[in-house]
This record gives sequence, structure tokens and C-alpha cells, in this order.
Amino acid sequence: MENTVTWGELIKIVLFLLGAGALFYLILAMANLVGILKNVNKMLTKNRASIDSTLEKLPEITENVAKVTDIVKDEMEGIQKVMGNIGKISDTAKDAAEMIKKDIVVKAKNLLDVIDWIRNVFQDKNKRKKEIVYKYKYKPVSETVEEEVTSSGRSNESQKEDEAGSKKENEQDNTNGE
Repeated sequence: MENTVTWGELIKIVLFLLGAGALFYLILAMANLVGILKNVNKMLTKNRASIDSTLEKLPEITENVAKVTDIVKDEMEGIQKVMGNIGKISDTAKDAAEMIKKDIVVKAKNLLDVIDWIRNVFQDKNKRKKEIVYKYKYKPVSETVEEEVTSSGRSNESQKEDEAGSKKENEQDNTNGE
């Protein structure tokens, strides 16, 4: 009883087992698909009235969507016009700011220069400008600025400098004379 199995027979057996497994899997998939289709059928019969009313209202819904689309289109055109007007307004404001900068500020500066020149003309009556000396004293609460001006219109420090200069000239004259 020696039966030998050839390669051809072995391949046939393996293919038969694989085909049987695939057929079993296919039967399980079909059973699940039939169950799903039964559930879908139950839902359709249960909600038949709602589905019918929705299908009847569908043309009205599409008309409303078309109206809303037209309204949105019109509003977008209006918004584009408003944005264009805002651009024009901002350009006008920019031009106005440049005009103020160029015309009014320059004229105000020129006016201030003229006023400063007039003030300088009237200050130079004595041909000497009034020197102002600021002395700062530290106070914990606040700082104050004091101005000391002598009756001749000169500060104490400038008078001291003039006196020191005249003393040096006198000393030089005395050393040169000896």
C-alpha cells in the first residue's frame, strides 16, 4: 500500500482547501450584507412619511437656496462698493495729512522763525544777550530752578570770569613792566 502523492495532486489539494476557505468567508460576508439590508429596509419603512415630506419640500428648499445666493451676491457687491469708498476716504485723509504737513506746519514754522527773529531784534538793544545761570538744588520732593541775574544783565559767573581775566592782564602788565 504504498501510495505516493505527486506534486500535481498536492497542489490540487491545497487549492481545494483555499477555495473552500474563500467560499466560507464569502458566505459569511453575504450573511452580514443581508442583515444590513434588512435594517436599512426597516428604517426606510419606519421613516417613509418623513422622507416623502422632505422630497416634496426639496424644490422649495432649492428655490430658497437660490434666493439666498442672490442676496449674498448683491451684498458682496455692496461691500465691494463700500470698500472702494473706504479706499477713497483713506486716500483723501492721506492727502489732507500731507497738505497739513507741507503747508500748515511749514507756514507755522516760518511764523515762529519770524517771531523769534523779532524777539532777538528787541533783545539786542544793549548788544549783549542776557546770560542765564541755572542752579540746581536737590530736594527729595521736587526740583527747582533758580536764576541769578545781576543788574547789568549778566550772571555772577560771567562777572567772575571777567574779573579773573582782568586780574591776569594786570599781572602780565606788571611782570612786563618790571
